[in-house]
Amino acid sequence: MSVPRKSISIIAGWTCLVLCWLFLLLPVPIVSLLGATMLGMISAFLALVALAKGHARAAIWQLVALICGSPCVYIVGLAILDAVMGDVDSAAITNRVLPLWN
Repeated sequence: MSVPRKSISIIAGWTCLVLCWLFLLLPVPIVSLLGATMLGMISAFLALVALAKGHARAAIWQLVALICGSPCVYIVGLAILDAVMGDVDSAAITNRVLPLWN
């Protein structure tokens, strides 16, 4: 019995999904969201292509990961952004209250 080969659309779809999640983790607000949206749409399209080719189980898992996993990764990315920008905001408040040039 031979093992069925994975379709190139499945491999490309998972690759785009992982890149989408990496873009969501970047602490750059607009660029990361636009890049993640584009990669997420490509991943969904590739999952639909895999579904049409008869790879239903892999395509459905990919769509579920995209729909359920991406918001979780986005929240983690927002926490990273808050951690990075929290230091900048506290420095700006300190400079407003107690300026350095006085």
